[in-house]
Amino acid sequence: MKKTLLLILVLFVSFTYSQEKTIELDYIVDYVIANKKKQSKDTISIGYDKSGKFLWTNYKELAKEFSKALFKNNSESILADSNSNLILETETADIIFSFENNNNVIFFKINLNAFIPIKNNDAINEDIVLISEKTDQITTILNKEYNDYALYPDTEPQSKIFATFDESLPVNNNLLFQKFLELMMQKTNSQGSIASNLPNGLILKVNDGNTSLIEAIRINKSKKTININYSFKVTE
Repeated sequence: MKKTLLLILVLFVSFTYSQEKTIELDYIVDYVIANKKKQSKDTISIGYDKSGKFLWTNYKELAKEFSKALFKNNSESILADSNSNLILETETADIIFSFENNNNVIFFKINLNAFIPIKNNDAINEDIVLISEKTDQITTILNKEYNDYALYPDTEPQSKIFATFDESLPVNNNLLFQKFLELMMQKTNSQGSIASNLPNGLILKVNDGNTSLIEAIRINKSKKTININYSFKVTE
């Protein structure tokens, strides 16, 4: 993890000068996720806008890992004082990241395409559609019942995962995930194509049929505005 963070910092940091960006998030969802490293459950907050253009998180574990990579003094107080914000712009696959620890501030913008490795052995050379099929399976989340969706590639109907969406809270999931799918095809030198027809709703839960991978425990529908101003101006 340390080597990865430092490699990203040294090789792929790119600053966009004299730009400002304002992002509005429509929902902030607290999820419980499995932490395999610690054999425990973590809570992560993820912010969405309805258009599916942005994802935001201030995941505390990310700030801790970044602190460990940067500072020799990895005391609990140093780690506790670390804060980070990460935004993914889904249309461009750009990641905007800020990190603060006392007087130490780091800001950078990178593109996922710059550091995802190419794996030719995973190439997909056929046209695939990611199917979302509404099932009779009912899941109760935050005291409300939902029908689960089975998600699977049309070429492998036996490879299903299950997801729960709140379609009363719209989110353009097809835009949200399309760049990931395109990058996956690009980085495997695939000659085929992949498309999705995901429901237009806030993701509440994902499970593999046996284990819950992520599940919502709280939803905040108050808008959150993030102003990004990153500039570096030198005059003589």
